[in-house]
Amino acid sequence: MSVQVLKVDWPFNAEPPKMYCPVCGTRLDEEEGKYCEHVDFIFLPEVDDFHHVSAEFQPIVDGIRKVIEDAEEDSDDELASIHDKLLEMDDLGTNVLIEMTTSGMACGPTSFTVLYGFGLYKESSND
Repeated sequence: MSVQVLKVDWPFNAEPPKMYCPVCGTRLDEEEGKYCEHVDFIFLPEVDDFHHVSAEFQPIVDGIRKVIEDAEEDSDDELASIHDKLLEMDDLGTNVLIEMTTSGMACGPTSFTVLYGFGLYKESSND
């Protein structure tokens, strides 16, 4: 199953957008941790870890972590991050990745990226 990546650079200093599922229209509530069944994962590249992983997607995450761990043991070279692995896998099990980057000012210019993985072909309970 091929993966389509949509990269969005949100305007500088603009309020971060509210995200909605492209399948069923459910608002993703990251503060409450409430997501529809189409959200496979939410990944934060800056910390190289997941904010949310669906039970169905967890085995893929475990596999990615195992590949990275094995590579760390076998090499002294700088290794790919989980983010890199997510973007290069063709058989990810999810259909659409939305990479949303917001930016603004703190003590200087700063940006933050969130990677949302959606399974478009899952049955929706909202149908």
